[in-house]
Amino acid sequence: MSTSRVPPEVLESFPGAPQRPVNPQALAAVNFRHATAQTSVDAIVPFLANEWNALETIGLHGAVIGLSGGLDSVVAIRLCQMASGGFRPLRAITVNLGRPGDAERTAAYQKCARRMGVEHLVIDASDLRRAMLEACPASGPWSGINTDTRLIQDLVFGVADRHRSSVVSTSDLSEKLMGRQTEAFYGQVEPLGSLYKSEVIDIANALELTDTLVDRRPGCEDYWYDDEVLGVGYNVIDPLLHLLQTENRAPSWIAEAYGIVDIAWLERLAYRVATQRLRTQCRWPIIPHIDQPTDRHMHVPTSQFD
Repeated sequence: MSTSRVPPEVLESFPGAPQRPVNPQALAAVNFRHATAQTSVDAIVPFLANEWNALETIGLHGAVIGLSGGLDSVVAIRLCQMASGGFRPLRAITVNLGRPGDAERTAAYQKCARRMGVEHLVIDASDLRRAMLEACPASGPWSGINTDTRLIQDLVFGVADRHRSSVVSTSDLSEKLMGRQTEAFYGQVEPLGSLYKSEVIDIANALELTDTLVDRRPGCEDYWYDDEVLGVGYNVIDPLLHLLQTENRAPSWIAEAYGIVDIAWLERLAYRVATQRLRTQCRWPIIPHIDQPTDRHMHVPTSQFD
């Protein structure tokens, strides 16, 4: 595995590659999946329809969703299509940032959208990105990718505002537990948010979407792929996330139970998950808890929205 293009500071934030290979078969007995792919689809489709009905009460009609050609965006778009039933407008958005290779990738995304039969809007943001980087030059290992992410999100929400639509987030549970997150709020609904990446792969297979994917390797081609910073695939990561987060197992217990030699790598993985809340795992910023004064004669007005 080559990690030469990944900044050292980024690698230090992730577990990196284990010193000894981890056998996925050793973790095959971990029951981390929430349900079968079909059961998940049967739950997500009515969830989307119900949430969209609720959002219509505040004037949001239809939905927009970012299309990157990767696993999560393609699966999320198909689920949205199933939920909309052709009665709600659904728009897929691709932002061309003018980076090397973006023109070719955008053409591939357009082909992907045509195959899926979804309305596709392409926004040319190359001048805007150049202006942003001139105003605030990238100075750290996260600067470039965070600038790009924020710009894409701003434009996706801008399209949603123009069409009075909601935004569909494409994040999944694996990303929420340990992935890089620029902001906490990525959309009003998140259909894949309770599923591990492996479960999203299962849905893609069940819905016969694998041939539609532009890039089957999770991550970002312009910066780094997930396996470059995690050291292994999601067939290893997802069972371990379940053991660490859901079953609350210690790295030493996992190492002994599943024959993982590199316990230091497991500890780095556990640390990444444990500190994810500080990067942002909540919808609202963390605020202090302030008690009201104990003097019952002091009147402190409170908002009905508290």
